[in-house]
Amino acid sequence: DITKKEGQNVIKDLMLKSDIVCENFKVGSLKKYGLDYETIKEIKPSLIFCSITGYGQTGPRKDEPGYDFMVQGSAGLMSITGEEKPIKVGVAIADLMTGMYSGFAILAALNHRDRTGQGQHIDMSLFDVQLAALSYRGMNYLVTNEMEERLGNSHPSISPYDVFETLDGYIIVGAGNDSQFKSLCKTIDAPSLSLSLIHIS
Repeated sequence: DITKKEGQNVIKDLMLKSDIVCENFKVGSLKKYGLDYETIKEIKPSLIFCSITGYGQTGPRKDEPGYDFMVQGSAGLMSITGEEKPIKVGVAIADLMTGMYSGFAILAALNHRDRTGQGQHIDMSLFDVQLAALSYRGMNYLVTNEMEERLGNSHPSISPYDVFETLDGYIIVGAGNDSQFKSLCKTIDAPSLSLSLIHIS
């Protein structure tokens, strides 16, 4: 029981025996129990302490709880997913990617500690990770200041690149360059379609 002194002592003892601590309490929650990074590092400066929250340890939203669904919306993923209304990804992608980012950061901190003897506090947030994962769609907005559109299964600069309905189900077609498009046209017995490339080039 973390709210009781006995429980706090058990957790502190485990921390002092550990190389890495990974926690996802709300910002400030561990401090009132004397289990926060600033307190523990005074006893064990080599400790690597990874804190995972919705919106980070600082900033205007630091006290808000973070849930994958909410972060997919607030970080912009749902503004480019789906066709009409905002749609979340079918898995908890912000949660999963934050776990991956945390793993990489912990490995980097371990490498640093092995060379210097110093631990680190890793501040990992679902929002930051999801924002970074917008990739070129996010970059396009920063460069043009124009909102990206929802494209469903299609691609903003490659065509054909979509899901198509056939007589016995759906298929995915993705032709990423002229050579692939010519092969596609040959495969679907429509080689004349590739002739349009001559006029485009």
